[in-house]
Amino acid sequence: MAVYYGRSGKRYDLGNKLGNGGEGTVYQINGDPGIVAKIYRPERLQMPGARQEMKEKIEAMLEAPVSPYVNGILTVAWPVDYLLDGNQQFQGFVMPAVVNKKSLLWACRESERKQLFGGRYTWKVSIAIAFNLALAIDNLHSAGIIVGDMNPNNILVDEKGLVTLIDADSFTITSRSGKVFRCSVGMEEVLPAELQGKDLSRPANCFTFASDRFALAIHIFNLLCNNFHPFGCLDLNSPNSSASKNPRVHNITRGYCPYVGSGKGKVNAAAPDMSILSAEIRSLFERAFQYTSRTAVKKETLDKRPTAGEWKNALWKLYNEQMTICASDKYHIYPAQYKAGCPWCAVQGNTGRNINGVKKPSAQSPLRKGSTAPAGRRTGRSSAASLGIMNSAPANTRYNRREAWPLYVLCIVSGVVGAVLPCHYLAAEINKAFGMHAGAGAVGVIAAILGLLCGYLSASKMACRYRTAVHGLPWLCTSLAVPAGTWAAIFLGAMALSVLASVVAVVVLIVVLVGAASGW
Repeated sequence: MAVYYGRSGKRYDLGNKLGNGGEGTVYQINGDPGIVAKIYRPERLQMPGARQEMKEKIEAMLEAPVSPYVNGILTVAWPVDYLLDGNQQFQGFVMPAVVNKKSLLWACRESERKQLFGGRYTWKVSIAIAFNLALAIDNLHSAGIIVGDMNPNNILVDEKGLVTLIDADSFTITSRSGKVFRCSVGMEEVLPAELQGKDLSRPANCFTFASDRFALAIHIFNLLCNNFHPFGCLDLNSPNSSASKNPRVHNITRGYCPYVGSGKGKVNAAAPDMSILSAEIRSLFERAFQYTSRTAVKKETLDKRPTAGEWKNALWKLYNEQMTICASDKYHIYPAQYKAGCPWCAVQGNTGRNINGVKKPSAQSPLRKGSTAPAGRRTGRSSAASLGIMNSAPANTRYNRREAWPLYVLCIVSGVVGAVLPCHYLAAEINKAFGMHAGAGAVGVIAAILGLLCGYLSASKMACRYRTAVHGLPWLCTSLAVPAGTWAAIFLGAMALSVLASVVAVVVLIVVLVGAASGW
């Protein structure tokens, strides 16, 4: 049985081996089930300077103002002591024990969700996990700690939705003396554009709070949007990135995110309608993911990424919104303000699968009694560290998600044809009303261009409702109104040209008169 000693001489007797990692092995500590020991592999510490470097890093972590527990909930497996052998050689460290936890991937993927949560999973559980993850990151950022490698395997979650970060000894730490111990590994699917394809071991390519905020936004998107990556668009995933052959990396480096603003790419039909999210949540995603290849690494792009505190407050509000239970499936809950029908029925219709595959609803609600919003506080008895499942009134509607291209085609065709057909009449009326001499051909070309623009803009405005409406035909019929908008645009444009011509004529006349009076 191995024996080690802490920095104050405390003795630690190691027990059974709990697991192996890439750099070390975790053991029980006899007599104290609340803590465990991580002993580094000999080859990890035999590299020149490695043993002293790791000891100094653990010492810096012990001195950092980080509280592993928030409201009694372990949010990060932070070192509580280092370990020396009988020869006073550094060998590892002591940290809180993490029990009954699974990778964050278990909370995102259907099959694992069923095993982890059983019949208790609803969308509110994902909101709770996202909140607790933001809470953990905010706790570290407030203490000046950068996570760096935000690999989902290093983010653990339990059946209550509580989150714990592990592998803390890989975080980027700055000691009190100013020495920086950098994280030098990362998962490319959550790396921001400024770090893609870079050698992370070089000081010039270091993780920052901004890179953490990008990775956090991706994990939150995965949780809220049925395990879809925000840059996993369907029709832009050509593996031609210089940074990597990974299609998501290609899209990250170029800002191809179809779920925000005018982002390029095609959304997956199994992804939920983004309208279920509050305007505040959608705005935060836009700040994180809306950029181009030209602006991807600019300072203003990095600076506008939402902080963990902003996510925490926005997710708290989303969790506490009034929710509706689908009449067809009691596991399908969504914000009551979303009036287009059950988004999860649409997802189920497109994938042929339920979001959890469980038949019986759960009435359990582990939300703490008397909980209130954190209002930006890092700690507090009313924190949502154990958010759970809530139910509310049922809904009676369903909808099917459909492609929007028929709407675009009809609106554009209607706009072009409807505007061009009466071009002779339009030309005559314009000439008569404004004293112009426009030919039918010129008016026809202008009308076609305006009709195309009006059709496209009209379809863009109606596309979201068309995709989620119970019946799509009424929305398709609205394309017949596009020519009217085109005609109005032509007449207004003609009027503007007439007024502009009058103003120019007056100005020219004044200039001529002034010039003549001055002996020009």
